[in-house]
Amino acid sequence: MFHKRHHHTLHAFNEELYAVAGRFIAEGNVTSIEVYNPLSNQWTVALPHGPDVFAASSLVINNKIYIIGGCHCKQVSVYDVDNKKVVSLPKELPYDSKGNASAFMTLPNLL
Repeated sequence: MFHKRHHHTLHAFNEELYAVAGRFIAEGNVTSIEVYNPLSNQWTVALPHGPDVFAASSLVINNKIYIIGGCHCKQVSVYDVDNKKVVSLPKELPYDSKGNASAFMTLPNLL
């Protein structure tokens, strides 16, 4: 990993690990998105300047990472893995949401 960080989100999908945003006390917020490939044992920077947030929650849907809230943040950002771009959704959350959790589930049509 090129940038030390804590309070980031980490996802395992597409046979890689995606470290998103976070914080490093000595430097402040870390905005990059970095990807670890276990086959090559190497990190790469997928996006040098992504969402400026830490303590957010996030989830992956259809090769997009949704970064939700965080400390002092009401924003929802979406990182498109295929296009390597991040956009902010137009509506904000009604409150700061640090320390929250999120999950994506596919439910059978039994409900």
